[in-house]
Amino acid sequence: MTRYLALDHGTKRIGVAVSDELKMIAQPLEYIPTEPHAAFLIRLKQIMAVQSEPFSEIELVSRVIPATATATAGAGEPTLAPPTA
Repeated sequence: MTRYLALDHGTKRIGVAVSDELKMIAQPLEYIPTEPHAAFLIRLKQIMAVQSEPFSEIELVSRVIPATATATAGAGEPTLAPPTA
């Protein structure tokens, strides 16, 4: 089964999480400082290069867009459209 890797970008750190096999629940892996950006990319490549489960099963990398309870994006993020029926 395949899994998703999620990146939750904050102002100081980027959270990295991996989904379960059913792609319903994400488990946090670690936080990586956002600066320097080159160091972040190196660490992310190291995480993705691991050849054991769950990393060998990753099918999609996704960036998390934080939203408030009113379905609007957090500071500096694009506005999210409400779901349609």
